[in-house]
Amino acid sequence: MKYLLYAVAVTLFTNVADSVAEEDTAELAAKFVAKLHYDNGHTFLDDKDYTSAEQEFDRALISFPEYSLAYLSRAQARYLQQEYDSAIEDFDKYLSDIKDDPDAMFLRGLTKTLTKPEDVSGACADILAAGELGLDLSGLNGIEKYCDGQPGWTSD
Repeated sequence: MKYLLYAVAVTLFTNVADSVAEEDTAELAAKFVAKLHYDNGHTFLDDKDYTSAEQEFDRALISFPEYSLAYLSRAQARYLQQEYDSAIEDFDKYLSDIKDDPDAMFLRGLTKTLTKPEDVSGACADILAAGELGLDLSGLNGIEKYCDGQPGWTSD
């Protein structure tokens, strides 16, 4: 009986170990494919082929939906194609995962200034949040006039 229990335990452990190994392999493969598409997307960005870049970032996210940097890069490609609402969605997804990136926060705010209708309060909130995260806002000309009267704005 003791040997039978031992054999069952070894069999169960082996099955669990095999299952974990397969999941790890599948996730690694998905990450690898996503990284290839991500790198291709940046090649297209460098070549100013923004549509192809967006498609490559789409493929990266299909392969591995948790790839936060792919959302940020796709936001850039969409921004450069003047697809501002879609870019904001990607910034939102990226910032939901990476909450303390002042550059992405600022870029989302900047993008909100270009939507129709313009999201002034959302833009100012993002710009001010980027400043709170450490981004130097001192060189931004006109920010006082733009954000004056918006929630969170204080003039010094």
